[in-house]
Order: sequence, then structure tokens, then C-alpha cells
Amino acid sequence: MVLEGHPDGVKSNGETMNKTRLISAAVVVGGIVLYLGLMGVLAYQRYLESIDPVKSINSVDQFEQVVLKSDLPVFVFFYGRNCQSCQSQHPLIERAAADYAGKVKFVKVDVYRVPQIPRAIGITRIPTMLVIKVKDRTIVGYQGFLDAGNLKRLIEKGIAAQPQNAPAGAGAQPAAPAGHAIEL
Repeated sequence: MVLEGHPDGVKSNGETMNKTRLISAAVVVGGIVLYLGLMGVLAYQRYLESIDPVKSINSVDQFEQVVLKSDLPVFVFFYGRNCQSCQSQHPLIERAAADYAGKVKFVKVDVYRVPQIPRAIGITRIPTMLVIKVKDRTIVGYQGFLDAGNLKRLIEKGIAAQPQNAPAGAGAQPAAPAGHAIEL
């Protein structure tokens, strides 16, 4: 049935349909769809992070919790989204993370997303990889690309690192030039 005198000739089953109600309902439904879509994207990101053996560090607080309070040695990969060497390094680090599961934690820090962390540590170039043993107060690291064999050697060196007798109050040394190891 078409409502007589209605400019749009809206059909009805005996009820008058208000355009405002229809628009409101469409906005609500659209908002729900957008919300569910956003929740799906966030859930997918969480899923990807859960299967990625290299945990993303997204804040200074998270770095302190995951890295500085760890009982295990922690491999920290400082990278940038647009860094070609970093992109090439990442799959090698993922394989190493699988090989050292349960022995070493693996994390990655995007230097553009959380610049406070690399700045505080003295990281000036990417890629930079550090193996940090908080309880032994040791850091072993490398700036530049490492092939799989040298990456494994860096991790093994970091695991085996022993504390050095440093003067009281000695802080972390600044990062070495690209291609040079850094150690505390």
C-alpha cells in the first residue's frame, strides 16, 4: 500500500514510516558495522602478534615490564618500517626466536613509533640488535645486518656474557658505529 499524499510514495503495511527514524536506524546500524569491523581489525592484529615470535614493544612502560624485568636474556631488535636492512633482518630474527624459544625472549622496537627507548639507550643506527641480561647487567649488541650464522653467534655471546667489573655508577656505553659490536 502506498501512503497517499506522501512525496516519496513510501509503502507501508498499515504503519507510517518516518524518514528520520529510517535515517537514525541506518546511522546506528552503520555505526555497529563500523565498530564490529574495527574490532575485527584489532582482533586480527592481536592474533598476528600472538603468532609472531618477536613481540612488539609499543611503549616505554611495556619495555620496562617485558625487557628490564625479565629473568631470561632478552633479544631486542631496533628497526624502522622503511629500513630495507631491517626488513631483511626480521625473518632471520623470527627463525632465531623459534630456535631459542624458552631460553631467550625476543622483542622488537620501532624506533619511529617509540623513539624514547633507542634515544635513552644510545641507539643511533638501525638495524641494531641487543641481547640484554638484566640480572647479570650485561648487554651484547651489533649494529647492521647479520646473516643467520652471525646472528646465532651474537645470541650465543649474549647468553654467555658475564658481568664485567665496572666502576660503581657506570652506565651503558653509547652505541658503536655501524658494523661494530657493543658490550657493557
